[in-house]
Amino acid sequence: MELVSLSVAAPTCAYPGCTRLAAMPSTGARRGAPRKYCDLVDEHDRRQHTALSAFRERERLARAAGGGRGRPVDDARPVESSIGRAGRLQAEIRADVEQLAERLAGFLAELDRAADIEAMEAQIEAAQAEAARQVAEARAELAREVERRQAAEAEAAEARAAAREAVERVSEAEEAMCAAQEDTREAREQLARGLADAGRQVREAAEEVEQLRERAAAAARAEAEARAQLKAERKAAGEQRARAERAEARAEEERAERQRLALARESARHRPGRRVRRGERLARTAAREIVSGT
Repeated sequence: MELVSLSVAAPTCAYPGCTRLAAMPSTGARRGAPRKYCDLVDEHDRRQHTALSAFRERERLARAAGGGRGRPVDDARPVESSIGRAGRLQAEIRADVEQLAERLAGFLAELDRAADIEAMEAQIEAAQAEAARQVAEARAELAREVERRQAAEAEAAEARAAAREAVERVSEAEEAMCAAQEDTREAREQLARGLADAGRQVREAAEEVEQLRERAAAAARAEAEARAQLKAERKAAGEQRARAERAEARAEEERAERQRLALARESARHRPGRRVRRGERLARTAAREIVSGT
């Protein structure tokens, strides 16, 4: 059943234009009508909003609204003014009483309806049905909450197990990381030593390469010199062979010439002296050619 809470708003100050809350009566004050004005005070600790100041403010506002017409606030004959105002207030009160009577009649009718037993029973049944529905919903929600709590506890257990496993994995990972760091340090040391050895080997290889280059250059120079010498020797051998061939040809010519001279001499014995002299000249010419050719 849905409960409705009734609250009464605190009254505001009855002074015209004031929005402050009305002052609450003190604990030890006598019970009676509630206070209508706030507790605003001036510098002399005198209350500013009272029935008299509110009356004067209302009169001032009415006079200002009427274009300056009406009774001044500080009236010299307040009794007569009060009687006139009392008459007006009586008429207003009579109208208010008639309106209140109508409202009271409506209020009594509502009380009669509120006192209807059947309506009350129907409302109670409806409230009980609503309460039963809310209880059923609450029980269902409780069951769901229990299921959710059980599922949450199961998930929490799984999470704790996963956390323990994660911690173990982290520990194993840390150990593996330490081992990897040690391996890395050893590998770096080995790499440094390998680089040093490689640098030394590179320098030695460079020196060997330089020596091989020098040897190759020396061998190339020696080979060039040998080739030049061989070429010169071949040239000299060719020249010697040519000279030998020329000498052999000259010797062949000399033999032929000697044979011819011999024949000429033999024939000159039987010829006159002129032919003999001619043969001698030819012999001397051939001899000079042979000598110049060698």
